[in-house]
Amino acid sequence: MEKSRLFLQKILTEEEYHEVQLDAFAFSESMKLYSPEYIDSVIVIAIDNKRFLINKADITMMNDYSLSTLTWIAKSEFLQNPIYVEVEANGSLLID
Repeated sequence: MEKSRLFLQKILTEEEYHEVQLDAFAFSESMKLYSPEYIDSVIVIAIDNKRFLINKADITMMNDYSLSTLTWIAKSEFLQNPIYVEVEANGSLLID
């Protein structure tokens, strides 16, 4: 449970985390979303107020252009945390 709580703190901004905490049901449901195995399999990259989740195996395929793209994407007001990122074999980013 503690691992899930700490993970939520990493993938949400301070304001988002506080809002989720205020709603006990939402907080409980959010804690159930991420298994310990999933938490251990991803890296959280924070850029501005966006949190990107990237599989540890995919991180090795990222380059400067990939990080530049994430920085550009982080400016979007339409994306909500967390933002899931997959890296294709050709280096393309899939954003969800």
